[in-house]
Amino acid sequence: MIYRVWSTLPTFREVVLAPGMNVILADRADESSDKESRNGLGKTTLLRIIHFCLGSDFSREKVLTHPKLNGVGFGLEIELFGQRVSVLRSTSDAKWVTVTEGANLIPELTQACDLTGEARIPVQYWTDLLGRAMFGLPEKEVEQSAPTFRGLIGYFARVGRQAFNDPFDYVGKQKAWVKRTQIAYLLGLNWRQTYQWHILHTQLTDSKNLIAALNAVEDSHGRESLGDLEATSAALHLRLEGKSQQIASFRVRDDYHYIERQLGQTDRQIHALINENFTDRRLLDHYRESMDELGSYVQGTATNLLRQAGAVFKEESLRSIEDVAAFHHTVYEHRRQFLESETSRIAEQIEARSLQIERLSARKTEFLSILSKEGALDTFLAIQQEYRDLTAECERVDAQLEERRRYERQRDFIELQISQLRIDIRNDFEGRQEVTDAARRSFSTYTGALYDQPGLLIIELSKAGLKFDVAINREGSDGVDQMTVFCFDLTLANAWRAHAMSPSFLIHDSSLFADVDARQKARALKLAAAEAERLGFQYICCLNSDTLPVEHFEDFQIEQFVRLRLSDASPSTRLLGIELPPHLSE
Repeated sequence: MIYRVWSTLPTFREVVLAPGMNVILADRADESSDKESRNGLGKTTLLRIIHFCLGSDFSREKVLTHPKLNGVGFGLEIELFGQRVSVLRSTSDAKWVTVTEGANLIPELTQACDLTGEARIPVQYWTDLLGRAMFGLPEKEVEQSAPTFRGLIGYFARVGRQAFNDPFDYVGKQKAWVKRTQIAYLLGLNWRQTYQWHILHTQLTDSKNLIAALNAVEDSHGRESLGDLEATSAALHLRLEGKSQQIASFRVRDDYHYIERQLGQTDRQIHALINENFTDRRLLDHYRESMDELGSYVQGTATNLLRQAGAVFKEESLRSIEDVAAFHHTVYEHRRQFLESETSRIAEQIEARSLQIERLSARKTEFLSILSKEGALDTFLAIQQEYRDLTAECERVDAQLEERRRYERQRDFIELQISQLRIDIRNDFEGRQEVTDAARRSFSTYTGALYDQPGLLIIELSKAGLKFDVAINREGSDGVDQMTVFCFDLTLANAWRAHAMSPSFLIHDSSLFADVDARQKARALKLAAAEAERLGFQYICCLNSDTLPVEHFEDFQIEQFVRLRLSDASPSTRLLGIELPPHLSE
């Protein structure tokens, strides 16, 4: 419960609050024009001061960071661990708070108390203490994943228009898993499983993203799957094994290059001899064809042919013919002898070269045998370098393969954990049926009181874990979204009424009622007053006097709950007692 809001600012209008319903009412002076409004009077500023004293982020405050408020302290008197304590926080020293009264009654603060009984502590320690006192939160050192006080208190003290758009999100941009964890905690569900669900799904998403990234890299190298990498690895290891055996059997020969040169010279000689034999064989064939064409020479053939033809020659003429024939015979003999001699000579040369080719071929074979079994040092070094290159390539591919397998195993393991966690969550969820049914009944009761038709608070399991939603008939009414927030907040207040550690208050800004039909607004205010009295919690709301649905209040007397009236009659009638520049006001 909040007893008092005060400040070191002399003009500040101290606010004293009571159990049950408390109304902060903003009036407009009679002489104010229609264009003037109650904004800037201090309604929302009061709620921000409460949040400031409860450890909010000072850097995000629009009003309290105004230069005119530099060095001003704001105080809150609240109930903490069953004790009444006062806390002060200064705008010039916002990282610290001072518990000015009751610190010696709180065991967690006694060591920090000075001689005056005050305890000056860091804001972080203060919010941790508030979390334990109001929500029974474990210490952060014990459980880092637990919701925070600042994360939970926003559902019990909503400020600003964006806070009333979604029952489960009071800032308008909370992460889904944060909302699920916080709502699970507030509704008495297993928030640890909800948080673990988020962690596992985050890990699964990261694992899938990494695998996709690896696939993209491998695709650029022409390897599209784990199987391709495994095949590549097997082929590389086979080559590496062969290269290893080559190194093991390699013998270095000092005269390797000399033998290489001898082999080259021998090979050239063989080719030269083969070419010469080829040329001579063609010449030999030509000479043999010439001998066949030459045939055999017959003595007296010419004169005999002439006589047989009937030719009659003088004896002198016949001798001349015989002389010519003898000459031709001599030429024939010379030609025959030349062909026989050349044929024999060329055949002998071919034979000699063939023998030389055989000897050189045997020598070449010997050289090749030596070179195949032994090698030069630089060749050996080159083979070793190839081995090292292959080893590096194998290691690279194997590393990629192991990384891929590791992420694949990790993904499979996470999916297995998620499957098991889904079973555990369902079993736990079904075991808390009484808790969820109580929340559903409260929400339906409250919405039914406003709209004569109960709405639904949906709590179920989905692929994303616990899912929370609301459903209500929207026909014929304005401001339904705001009223679902109102009913949900009452549901939370109802759920926490029996907790030993509880905020024991519920705070709503005037934005909640801005667009709500007058009939539903009246019903909501009467319902809040009745529930605050019945359940024993404190309800604080900010209202504008000219929008009060007086005609629908019937016998409800809202004036009895007004704890502070603000107006624009003068600066002194505003909360701060001074007027801040309009652009920094509410």
